[in-house]
Amino acid sequence: MGPFLTYVDLREGIKQKPLTQLAREISWNLTLSLSSAWLGKPEKREILLEWAHQLFKSNPYTYYRIVLHDDAPTLYPLDSPPLQQALEDLVHTLFLPTHYGNLSRTFVQDPQGRFTVRVFVQTQDPRTRRRMEELGIQVIEDPGTD
Repeated sequence: MGPFLTYVDLREGIKQKPLTQLAREISWNLTLSLSSAWLGKPEKREILLEWAHQLFKSNPYTYYRIVLHDDAPTLYPLDSPPLQQALEDLVHTLFLPTHYGNLSRTFVQDPQGRFTVRVFVQTQDPRTRRRMEELGIQVIEDPGTD
């Protein structure tokens, strides 16, 4: 077995190793990189949620970071209700309220309210940036493809 995985790129879909093998290689801190276009499609979303559910069952004490790339802002706007619901469903699937990371920081104010599942958005669109910040989601500056 090689080094533990800390990053899984799901922007093109789930093409990883079988989940049973992948689950054994996950680090205590995992970043999942997602495409808004992929998350915006209902049939793909169902596949992702089932995958996340299985991953969580194998790794409930992992800290999860979700980076959502705003790669199709006109087709799948990040502030649209279906995409927001899909993101919330994913977060809920990976969230363990009794995780010691959630219980040990009770005096810290946090707009997301979860320390074990953090959501970040990468976008170039100023409107999306403002809307995500209003929702309490941290925005990562997208350097673009200049």
